Order: sequence, then C-alpha cells, then structure tokens
Amino acid sequence: MRLLLPILLALVLVPTALAAGPREQKIAGTISANSGSSLTISSGDRSLTCLVRGGTAQTALARWGVGVKAAMACKRDGDRLLLTRLARLGSKDGTSSTTTGTTGTTGTTGTTGTTGTTSHDTPHETTTTTAPAQTRRDARGRVSALGGGTITVTRDDGTSLTCTVTDGQAHSLAEGAPVGTAVLLVCSGDGDHPALLNLQRLDSSTPPPPPTAPQPTTTTTPPSSAPPTPGPSPSPSTDRRYAKGLVTALSSDSVTVKPDDGTDSLRCRITPASDSASAAAKLSLGAHVGIVCRPDGSTLVLAGSTLVS
Repeated sequence: MRLLLPILLALVLVPTALAAGPREQKIAGTISANSGSSLTISSGDRSLTCLVRGGTAQTALARWGVGVKAAMACKRDGDRLLLTRLARLGSKDGTSSTTTGTTGTTGTTGTTGTTGTTSHDTPHETTTTTAPAQTRRDARGRVSALGGGTITVTRDDGTSLTCTVTDGQAHSLAEGAPVGTAVLLVCSGDGDHPALLNLQRLDSSTPPPPPTAPQPTTTTTPPSSAPPTPGPSPSPSTDRRYAKGLVTALSSDSVTVKPDDGTDSLRCRITPASDSASAAAKLSLGAHVGIVCRPDGSTLVLAGSTLVS
C-alpha cells in the first residue's frame, strides 16, 4: 500500500505539470489569413489569430501565403496574442518552424538543414526558419466563377486564373466579390490551383474626400451694458473615417473594408506606427470588423479596429 500511493500521485501530477498554461493557446489546421504582421489558422469551426513580432519573421512568414497546413502556439500579452511557435505540416522538405520569445530559443529545422535567421527589430529576440519561396500569380479582370472551393478571374484577353479558397474565404467572397465583380486576384503556390493570398475590388476604390473646413458658429448675445465675453473657438474636424463591414482586401501595407450599408469601400494604409500596427494585427481577410482611419497627408492610415459579431 505504501508503494502504491506514490505511484498513483505520480500518475496524477505528471499530466498536470505537462498541461499548457492558461495564457497559451494552440491550434493545428490551415493558414486562412496571412498579412505578415498577423497570422490566422483555421480548423473546422475554430480559428486563432496571433500577432507576429519582428520584421525578419514577418517577411519570412508572408512568403508562406495561405492554404498551408501548420501548427501554431501563441501566448497572451495584455489584450493580444503573440506568436511563440509555428510549425509547417506535411512539407515534402521536412517540417520548418518558427519560435519567438525573450529567451532566444532556436527554431527547429527540417531534414534539409535550412539555416535560421535572427531578428533584433523588437525587444523580443526572434528566430525564424526561412520557408521556401512560393510562386505568386495574379490576374486583373472579373470574377467568372466562384464555388466548389475555388475562385476564377478572367482577364480582358480571355485568359483566366483559378485559385483555391477556404470555406471562410468563400463565404466572404460570395458577399464582397460575387460573379461579375472587377478584382485584382493574387495567389501563391505551385500547381494549377494556387491558394488565394489577396483579393482587391477594383470598381469600388475611391480616393478620400478633401478635408472639410469647419463651419462658422453664430451666437446671439443678450442685451447687456457689459461687453460680451468671447467664447472658445470651434474645434476643427478630425476628418477621421469609419466603416463597419467585411474585409475584402488585406496586405502588409493596406486594408479595404466593404461597409454593410452598401456605400463605397474604405481603403486605408497600414504603417509601422503603433496604433496602425496594433489595429492591423486584429484583422483577417473576410472578417466582419469595424475600423477607424486617420488622415495622413493626402491618404488615410488605419488607426483602430475591432471585431464585430
């Protein structure tokens, strides 16, 4: 009996010690959105989006595109999730992975012995394994077919490009870019049907309107023997733009949202500024969001975002 009790305690405590902490989340599935600065992996009806830190890591992961099978682990940092480990699944050249963190751990390489590169762009030291470059193909034309897990865009010269899409992307495209819509389609991967990487509508992109001058304020002063006291000047308009709808185009330097009310799409640049980068990390292609963009010279810059159910 005395020997049996320690064995039972060990069987109970070992799985508990190996369990992931509550601040860590893991998922294995298919990359459904990839802007370089953020990564979304979907598996069934569940998806997980994590922020990617470090310029070198963002550049390397952007080459993966979408449609790649991968396993990801993220840790919570305040109100966001930061990528800590990413492993590519089912790769013919072996499994390449990306590990981030403050301890500077080394990323795992596949059987080909790919060399990792280290980035010091942020206080977090990032070690990445460079993924093999994939072929990018694009087509500017109109959507001629959408369904069965693919989208086809036919160019003006009659040639066409067909790309594979995930179930989530297909639902968003059916609403934001139905058949007949003029688009710019960008896909990544080898074979006859590469994976959708980015799609941008061409018939709804409009430049931001010029700033509106503040209207003069008229005040009425009651009769009095004392001279009127001047009041504060009216605050100038901030000229911020807002939109709530579907993300129809997303890249490392811009985002386009098609509003629910049917008005023109709002396109804003994504910059390295802290408010812009933080807002971009919450976005994914096909997501239903609300965004706010601030004026920056003659363009608009993404300044905030939130997911809308």
